[in-house]
Amino acid sequence: MHAFQPAAFDVALKRFGTMFFADQVGAFDIVVSDGDCAVSYGQVSGTNTGGFFGMPSTGKTAEFGHIDICRIGGGRITEAWPIEDIAGLMRQVAPAVARRA
Repeated sequence: MHAFQPAAFDVALKRFGTMFFADQVGAFDIVVSDGDCAVSYGQVSGTNTGGFFGMPSTGKTAEFGHIDICRIGGGRITEAWPIEDIAGLMRQVAPAVARRA
């Protein structure tokens, strides 16, 4: 049996987020663990300050949800299956695109 350490989630989220959102704020609303696996759900918000999916920084603020499923060994995340609401994020930070007639 493994002793779950939520700090491992915080480190992984900050490493991802600060590349694109320098002022990122994240919260884990739910964390559930069983054996060597853990699942978290939360929200991330911040200002887009770095390039993202080939798009330059926009300076726009955004908030999106995430679900992370992880396997943990030795107090570290050894495998991860993240699910982020990238479509919702892109609707908030992407430049406006002209609609087709």
